[in-house]
Amino acid sequence: MPSKRIHFVAALTAALCLALAAPAAAKAKPTKQKVVVVVVDMNKIFQESKLSKQIQADFRTWDEGIRLQAQPKLDLLKQKQQALEAGKATLPEAERTTLEKEIQGIQQEVSQIQAKARQEYQERQNAAAQRMQAKLSPVLEALGSEYGWDVVVNKGEQNILWS
Repeated sequence: MPSKRIHFVAALTAALCLALAAPAAAKAKPTKQKVVVVVVDMNKIFQESKLSKQIQADFRTWDEGIRLQAQPKLDLLKQKQQALEAGKATLPEAERTTLEKEIQGIQQEVSQIQAKARQEYQERQNAAAQRMQAKLSPVLEALGSEYGWDVVVNKGEQNILWS
């Protein structure tokens, strides 16, 4: 048989919950009979919209520029590596060491180009997402208000786009 202390704690907990919920309930709006949830396939929008196609073209142009910047370094690196491999048995120690240092220097330069490109790519992706969001948000807002939508969800990621 439960003790009086357990009943008292349970009653106190229930009273506290009611007291905390009362202000929130007083401020709550009356609920609609039916909630309208709209699911949008953002992947399709990203693939087919005019803005998305422009963003993709910009990325391709940027990527080609990065490749053109890195290619001479990659060609030089390949040439130096082949020279080192071909002359391993015949090159004097000093020349081999110099060649190895040159290769390491070129590898570092290529790594720096790649790191900078990754960072810039991420920044460009974020900017593109913000551009898409800036175009999409007013459209969702207008349609949601006009048709009485409560929430718009992205089909692919199940995240809320508008509510």
